[in-house]
Formats: sequence, structure tokens, C-alpha cells
Amino acid sequence: LKDILEETYGIIVFQEQIMLIARKFAGYSLGQADILRRAISKKKQELIKSEREKFISCSIKNGYPEAKAKEIYDYIEKFANYGFNKSHGVAYAMIAYQMAYLKTYYYKSFMCALMTNNIGSINSTIKYIMECKKNKIDILVPNINKSNRVYVYDDKGLYYPLLGINNLGEVVVNELLIERSKGLFESYDDFVGRTSNIINKKQFVNLVNAGALDC
Repeated sequence: LKDILEETYGIIVFQEQIMLIARKFAGYSLGQADILRRAISKKKQELIKSEREKFISCSIKNGYPEAKAKEIYDYIEKFANYGFNKSHGVAYAMIAYQMAYLKTYYYKSFMCALMTNNIGSINSTIKYIMECKKNKIDILVPNINKSNRVYVYDDKGLYYPLLGINNLGEVVVNELLIERSKGLFESYDDFVGRTSNIINKKQFVNLVNAGALDC
């Protein structure tokens, strides 16, 4: 099996390797090998057991000892716990490498994107805030003049997004940002006067409690 498993250091990692082993060791056709692959990838225990008998029988006919055939099939069965197809492996490896690069060299941008993708998930947000703190990056309270729909950052740290404040919602946040684009909110009275037709009392109280009007 060296030719088949050498690239993965002797361990079955890819579904395609299962097919190649079945073809080379037990003389399966590619169609028969694909049935075995699907049984293992879907963890269909009954089919895996029935294929075991077939694999061992075909391997013996192919000139291999029964004990060796059983050993190889045990090896194949273990693969069912973690294996995947090679195209997925390549895709995930590339994404993992790209994300590792971005996280290393563009940490704030990376965390902004990651946390924005998890707005609404309290557990994920807490986890990522703790990671930022561990890396000496402050997560700042929302700021009505600096925060956006998503996480943004400056030299001080990452600003919590307006969209992350309870009860605001995308429509309200977009209208607030349109109003802000006409000029920053200069005072409490200026904010109230310019947004009274955009937000209701509950939304206003949530903005205050979130610290968005502290500025």
C-alpha cells in the first residue's frame, strides 16, 4: 500500500485512498470500490460489515493471506471515524492557510470579519472578545459616531457594531447611518432631534444602555 499511502505518511486520510486500496488489494472495480467508499463515508454499519466479507474473500482470491486481509479491512473501518474526500481536504487546507496568514498579519481586520460573521451568537462573541483581550486588542462599546453595521476598528480597538444592539435591526441601523452621513451627531439633543422619527423609546434606551451615546 506504500504507493497509495505514502503522501499521507502511511495513514488513510482520503476517501479516494479507500477506493485505490480496494482495487489494488481486493481487485474491486472502481464502481465496487465506490460502494465501499460511500458506505464508510456515510457510516452505514450494516453495509460496512457486509462489505467486510466480500473484501476478505476477494483479497484471498487475489493471493493475500486471510489475516492480512482482515488487518487491512480493520484499517479501512477505522478511517470511517475521520476520513473525507481529497477535494475537501485541499479546499479546507487552502482556506485554513489563508485564514492563518490573515490572522497573523491583519489581526484586527481578521477579527472584525470573524466577529461580524457571528453577530447574534452570544457564545461566539464572548469567545472572540476574550481572544482579542488576550492579544491586547480592546473591544470598545458602540459609538454612535464611529460604529457601523459591522465591527470596525481604529488605533483604540474594535468598535462593537450597532447591529449587535438588541432591537435595532438592519433597517433602523441603516437609517441611522444615513442620517449620520449628513454630519456627525454633535450632542444628545442633536441626536434626539435628528432621530426621533427613526427610533422608538425602547431602541433609544438600548442605545443608551449599550454606551452608544456616551460620546
